Amino acid sequence: MQWQIAIGVSSCVMTAGVFGAEPDLPSSPQPKLEGALGVVATYQPEYAGGARRRLHADPGFFLRYGRYSVSTTSAFVTRRSDEVFRGLSGDLLQRQDFRLNLALRIDRGRKSSTSSALSGIEDVRPTLLGRMSATWILPSAPGAARWRLGLGLSTDLLGRGQGQLMDLGVVRDAQVSPRTTWSNSASISAASATYMIRRYGVSPGESARTGYPEYRPGAGLRDISYGTGWRTEFGDTWIAFWGVSASRQLGPAADSPLSRRPFGWGLNGGIARRF
Repeated sequence: MQWQIAIGVSSCVMTAGVFGAEPDLPSSPQPKLEGALGVVATYQPEYAGGARRRLHADPGFFLRYGRYSVSTTSAFVTRRSDEVFRGLSGDLLQRQDFRLNLALRIDRGRKSSTSSALSGIEDVRPTLLGRMSATWILPSAPGAARWRLGLGLSTDLLGRGQGQLMDLGVVRDAQVSPRTTWSNSASISAASATYMIRRYGVSPGESARTGYPEYRPGAGLRDISYGTGWRTEFGDTWIAFWGVSASRQLGPAADSPLSRRPFGWGLNGGIARRF
């Protein structure tokens, strides 16, 4: 389970040399504190590759001050055209067409008690992840759908076996009504051998306890996924969101004996109050 990284420029005409006086320049907007508090419900596989699903709900929050934010979910965005990165996040570079972000977030790992299929498999320990992401915003006409391309790299900062994970994705946001946004996204991810071994490998000891064959995967593709969802604003305070997602494990992840069902799907929804 992961707490999971994926945007103006102004110009002025200088006339001082002609009129002999400097023009009044617009002042930069002062950053303000903003945020949201709510609850998120999900219905998804017990773990990546698991055959059974479970329903659970978790509280969520989001706080932002200027270029810095902290959030437990990417769904609680307070600006309609913006994107939230989970964890403690800061924008290193922010332009109209490009965004470079650095984030720290907690990966809660995976407990063997999550599913009977993991009984005898060692827990994946929680750790702290560092994530660098780059987002390109493609040009679009006013009122047209907006496309974004994202590239992210996460690494285990505590050396607890999570290794490195890279993902590449595309997102399309369309305004279907004054208060409702429809988003579609697709992504593909790859991981280091360290990540694959910890998440999908079966050691000799685990094999003896569980009956699974020994498995030591190498680096490679992890999965490909697609998601679609809607976000609706109610007045200036409340927002609701819901969606569906599907994924297919690939490469070493799909070959793991722990991947009982390589194809998975899930549902999510929630409500939040903005401030």
